[in-house]
Amino acid sequence: MIQYDNLNNARANAGGPECEGMAKIPKYRMIYEYYRDLIESGALKPEERLPTEGEIKRQFSVSQITTINALKQLAADGYVTRVQGSGTYVRAKAPIASGAMQLVLLVIPFMGKGRESRLIESVERCLGQAGYTLIIKNSCDSDAVERQIVEQYKDRVSGILLYPSIQLGNIELYRALADADYPIVYLDRYPLSVPCRYVSSDNAQGGALLARYLLRRKYERFVLAFHSVPGLTSERDRLNGFMNVLVDAGVGDEHTSCFFFDNAELAESVVRVSDEAQRLVASGARTAIFTCNDSTAYRVMDRLRQCGVTGADDRLIVAGFDNLNIAPVTMPFVTISQQHADIGRHAAQILIRRLERPHFYNEYRQVPVELYEPPIVRAPAPDDPAS
Repeated sequence: MIQYDNLNNARANAGGPECEGMAKIPKYRMIYEYYRDLIESGALKPEERLPTEGEIKRQFSVSQITTINALKQLAADGYVTRVQGSGTYVRAKAPIASGAMQLVLLVIPFMGKGRESRLIESVERCLGQAGYTLIIKNSCDSDAVERQIVEQYKDRVSGILLYPSIQLGNIELYRALADADYPIVYLDRYPLSVPCRYVSSDNAQGGALLARYLLRRKYERFVLAFHSVPGLTSERDRLNGFMNVLVDAGVGDEHTSCFFFDNAELAESVVRVSDEAQRLVASGARTAIFTCNDSTAYRVMDRLRQCGVTGADDRLIVAGFDNLNIAPVTMPFVTISQQHADIGRHAAQILIRRLERPHFYNEYRQVPVELYEPPIVRAPAPDDPAS
């Protein structure tokens, strides 16, 4: 396990201050994606007429050439037909060949009832509307199983939706798929060193939301716990978003301690994180623990309860990420809700675009997140008759 006691070292471990996918979107792309989403969602029907160039120009406050470029791109990608002197119309979808079964593989590292079910339902609904049949396989969060599944099915399906295992240990496989321009879209996590299509939560936004919330609540010392896996994009962006806010607020290195661990070191890390937080609270500092996900956060809270810490005086709070609702919380806790149904829908739409337009560019989407503070359930006192 590696411990970092300052923001600069933590930032270096997380991959630098800049987050992937945060470049400014060109104005013509904003118009393009707006009408593309309306068409794909069915809000604009086949053969329905789009607003005129002048109307679009005024609506988005852009130039005429920007409007024309957006409409040209929509036409080039098969979404609309432009008729000179008449206007721009949604193109009718080509019928799917009779009797043909088009299969899409979804590889996911776990199969729970919560966020995974919402993601799967959304993917299946979107693919079904486009005429595709979904196959689901569980990698059990194992690189070896993930690789075996992909190799077994890649030549038997039209495309793949891949939620990579947490170790991201199949970089060579991902690179080979990219070199072959194989139709694949990554969910939540994605390989940094491989050009790819992906959909993830806006993890940097989530980290920033938590940091601003904790600063508003006047917390002054921060203990962070994250996986040490290189290239783990979701956690890297959470950490970057959180620390960038602290730096902008003038929080010094001496106010932050960071612990990085692999799965084998999780239990030891939970003990060290909780011990450090208790030490800081005992010194009189209002202290916040920020963990990479809710699973780790609940482990930390269990450890704190075992040590007799209740958090009743609000001097200690735990922050997680995922809003898993694993169990009622008995101390101050805040987390980030991800929109897994939206992640699944956007990933399926991107894959469909790639399948129907073979030379479609690599695209990504970051789905907004929300901060959530669950209610605290106070444990009954030992002499309480109801206990």
